[in-house]
Amino acid sequence: MFTLFQVMTLDSWAAIARPMQAKAPGTVTIFFVAVILCVVMVLMNLITAVIVENAFSIAKADAEEQAKIREREKQNDVAMDVSSLNRPAVHHRARARAAGEGMMLLFLPLHSAWLVP
Repeated sequence: MFTLFQVMTLDSWAAIARPMQAKAPGTVTIFFVAVILCVVMVLMNLITAVIVENAFSIAKADAEEQAKIREREKQNDVAMDVSSLNRPAVHHRARARAAGEGMMLLFLPLHSAWLVP
């Protein structure tokens, strides 16, 4: 198992292949070339592709989340703008109510004078 891992990572795989090549030169060459092509070129690139794909999907999800946050902030800004537009109207209503109460206080003595015979 360690030997196959050593060949897969290309960590001094020649130290494994040379002694075996002395025993069966053709078969060992075909085996090691096939293992290196399959494992190193295909599987390692496949693993790298999966990692990169996951990174891209995480980045896409993060970008979508950032867009949602910006949209919420924009809606909050619009709501704050609307409330700031409404603020003068509330102020004017309060002043009108206060003025109406003041007028009632002015006419209260007249009103009470009419009620007393």
